[in-house]
Amino acid sequence: MEAAVFLAPRVTKARRSGVPVLALALGAFALAGCDAHIPMPESALLKPQPPPRCEAKADSGARKQPAAPADGDALKKLDYEAQCYRHAEMIARNRLGKLQESIQESARAAAKRSASVNP
Repeated sequence: MEAAVFLAPRVTKARRSGVPVLALALGAFALAGCDAHIPMPESALLKPQPPPRCEAKADSGARKQPAAPADGDALKKLDYEAQCYRHAEMIARNRLGKLQESIQESARAAAKRSASVNP
């Protein structure tokens, strides 16, 4: 019985340089159908929010404060603090809403990508 002799085709320099290009083209073609980008929330939305600074500031001015504040001054202070805390809550809720929208967008993109990879 004769031994079979396999001769490899002769690979030229031109063919060898085309192999990486072909691999790159095939990879790009494979990725063209899937959405590889998953949006992430803005980094500013992920940082902890500082607590509100709503304490009414005392006058450092020239006039001397009475020992017991007048009822009007106490009401003004309470009104200022209440408005400040309401405003801080609106800011926090707005920021939370933006973060939730961003995370929902990321989840939709991830689900879309998962569905395209695993049909």
